[in-house]
Amino acid sequence: MKTIKLDQKNLGSKEDWVGNSIAFSCPVCGDVYIVIENIHGERKCPTCGKSRGVVTGSRENGGTALIFWDDAPTFTIGKNYSRKEISAALGGSEIKYLPTENKHVVCGCFTLEHNPEAPAIVIPGTGEAIEREAKLFCAQDYPVPIFIKRRANEWEYVGDYKAGRHSTEVAEITAHHKGSITPLNEVTRVIFLQRAGTLK
Repeated sequence: MKTIKLDQKNLGSKEDWVGNSIAFSCPVCGDVYIVIENIHGERKCPTCGKSRGVVTGSRENGGTALIFWDDAPTFTIGKNYSRKEISAALGGSEIKYLPTENKHVVCGCFTLEHNPEAPAIVIPGTGEAIEREAKLFCAQDYPVPIFIKRRANEWEYVGDYKAGRHSTEVAEITAHHKGSITPLNEVTRVIFLQRAGTLK
């Protein structure tokens, strides 16, 4: 567990403390959220749910404001993991291509048969859950671990990526179908991924 204690005399550029209310940037996803002592007590990040903030007392009267979060699971580039191991570390389904936890995508697990250009480009198919998870992934503004299936129950970690641009244009979907086993008429969008560390 990691902890940050807000410095009453030297708040950061994305930190504020007024009365018994604090605002700060989530150390996991980067979104700013507010914690109010007499309303929330302790509050989870409303975006990713992976950090918690708590404030006791005011800045002027020597109060305390803390942010807690768990260390992110560590995966090794090029190493294979089972879906059970991935799910145990990150949460979410052991089957779905975009496992979710608390309505947030926690990772991507792609096969080259369905997504020939993965991890750079993925082409989700048709179905309520498939389309919902694709929309969630496109709406998130932070990277998640991405895995590519290499053989039965062996998924290679290839880095952390976020959804960048996406399109539902037929011409773009067709251009990136590349022989996917998902029938072209069942592909609902094309998602262009950006690797963490190369994001602009």
